[in-house]
Amino acid sequence: MSLTRVNKNEKIKTTYRRLKKRKNQQLSKLCFNAVVNLFYMRYTTLFIFLKLQKLSINSNVLRCLLLEESGTTSIFNYWLKSYRLKKY
Repeated sequence: MSLTRVNKNEKIKTTYRRLKKRKNQQLSKLCFNAVVNLFYMRYTTLFIFLKLQKLSINSNVLRCLLLEESGTTSIFNYWLKSYRLKKY
């Protein structure tokens, strides 16, 4: 094989790797934004409901809800990091 052909093949492989990495980064950002939006929507609707109904909520219940949501996001972030490490 000639040297130019080898260089051309390496350039193609490098370009493919870069595009794959960029695509995966965009996908991970999209997934993270979806989780953040879900978190925002849940708690916005919860607080609007409480405000409109003029209900009092026990601090323990709110603390449990926040812990559950933060646990979900931390598990999602851990999964996302491990997925990236397996791909690259």
